[in-house]
Amino acid sequence: RMSESDSNDNSCHDVWNRIRSSRSTEIIYSGRRSVRILLVMLLSIGCIFNNAANISHYNVKSQNLWEGISLAVSKHAVERLCNETNKIVNVVRDHALLNETEALLWHQRGPFKLLTCDELIRSLPILKNSSSSDDYLSGRNNNITGVLSEYVTASDDDNDSKFELQNLISLQRLAKKLIKLEQHNQQLTIAVIGGSMTTGWVDGSEFNNNTYNLAFPRKLEQFMKQQWPASSLRVMNLAVGGADEVAWLGKLHLVMEVEPDIILVESAVNDQCDYHNQDERAQFVHQKSFSLLNLLMDFPKKPAVISVELFRTSYGVERDAVRHCRGHVFKTSDPLCYICPQWWKPQTWRENARNLNSVSHASYRDAVWPVQNHPPDDLCSKYWSGLSHPEAGVHAMVASTIFFQFLVVIEKKHVLLKLSKQSLVSAPKAIETPKNICLDHISSYHAKQDDPRDPFQDDIFSDGNRTNSKNRYGGSCWSFRADVKRKYGWICEVSRKNLTAPSGVTDHGYLRLTKKLRIGGDQKIIMSRLVSYDERMAIAQVWFTASSNIGVDSATNDSNENIFQGDPVWNISSCMASRQNINPPAVCNSIG
Repeated sequence: RMSESDSNDNSCHDVWNRIRSSRSTEIIYSGRRSVRILLVMLLSIGCIFNNAANISHYNVKSQNLWEGISLAVSKHAVERLCNETNKIVNVVRDHALLNETEALLWHQRGPFKLLTCDELIRSLPILKNSSSSDDYLSGRNNNITGVLSEYVTASDDDNDSKFELQNLISLQRLAKKLIKLEQHNQQLTIAVIGGSMTTGWVDGSEFNNNTYNLAFPRKLEQFMKQQWPASSLRVMNLAVGGADEVAWLGKLHLVMEVEPDIILVESAVNDQCDYHNQDERAQFVHQKSFSLLNLLMDFPKKPAVISVELFRTSYGVERDAVRHCRGHVFKTSDPLCYICPQWWKPQTWRENARNLNSVSHASYRDAVWPVQNHPPDDLCSKYWSGLSHPEAGVHAMVASTIFFQFLVVIEKKHVLLKLSKQSLVSAPKAIETPKNICLDHISSYHAKQDDPRDPFQDDIFSDGNRTNSKNRYGGSCWSFRADVKRKYGWICEVSRKNLTAPSGVTDHGYLRLTKKLRIGGDQKIIMSRLVSYDERMAIAQVWFTASSNIGVDSATNDSNENIFQGDPVWNISSCMASRQNINPPAVCNSIG
């Protein structure tokens, strides 16, 4: 009673049940026992062959489905892309050295170095699926052939060794975004967020007047424009000194405003902590990194998010290391190189957060210092010439790891685009936007490092000088200017011995800075401040009053009446030692 459709479309179990329930089967059971046994044996054999055929058919389908779907990169391609990366770095640097101003942005004490191919490969998010990969990951191999032959597997048809990229949603998105480099009518926008290292500040340098042009985002932009000169490219360095994950969670609207295709996130340097606070800091980095990466991946334009993973050292300043890990300072063979164990760890603390959000990374740490207990002897002099803020050559090497990843993704773009259509990797579930984050703001007044424009008065630029700045507010002590490191903000500087207002100015008006705000439907107001290590920093008090001027922003309202019940006042200190003094988010009810 088995039809052709039965044998093709039903399992042996289903067919056998149908045979048992048929009338002919009843005759066999009630008639000849040997026939029944024979039928069962033949049916079993038939099922075995049928299953074998189905498995074979499935394998053929699977092979056809995955034919060409591999993120493995051949040895030949790797060598070509490594050479291309270092060629571009050299061309950009050689061109810069011909210009006196540009040459300063590549200035450093020691010789300029390029990353080897081994090091560039280690910076990538690759699958560690070879039992012989320990030497590769530890950096003990020093030639490209040895590294690649021991890492991952050779292909079936030749001995072409290769490594394999992880299948990450951020890499799939990156492949889509980088297509814009070949479509000259579409602009590719890269946003970079981070701390003072990403701003380009260099420890002890006399050339810190134009740090953003020294930093790795600027060098990445130069490498990309050299490689794709006809492309429309914009790299926005939004980094702010001292910013970590919490700081950027409060500034997400600034990132969203630029509508980025790619977001580079650097926070490893500011994720550092003292030796005895590692457990607490590890939990903090994981939780805050998860939230930040998740929210960035969920931006409307679905950007490709890449975590830029770094470390830090103490080059030539032993007391800096002792201050962070007394009794645990590690030294290399370089007598000027001091290391704290926890300085290597932020990337590891963030690993689960990246994986859960399917976020890629460009790891300068793994490139040059892959194993914590085996730092290279020239770690400080070659790979991180500074404390938290290394010299220009390090920025070039960091940029080269990101540029190399772009080249590798373009090499595998067709595979990544196919994988993106297969939906084999689940997109991370978007978390709810935390209550202290505002992504759709009504009013925004944000002071930016290296930008002299006063956000309160867009048409006025600050000359940075306290005494003759045009950005002064009436008779107030407040002015918009920069005091150090070209960090602009609203600053009031007065003597502790004399807080008396100038002649003709009321005392309360002299110490006040007011600004009219429009408040949106969520009724959130987010305030931030620039911190300092100077213990002389005073405390500013913030409260909210009713405005007497309707329709136009005003800095002249003299009302002192608090509009919230309970007369809440926020005390904000700019001293780094008092970093916990901002009140947690509070719900206030207005009066009337």
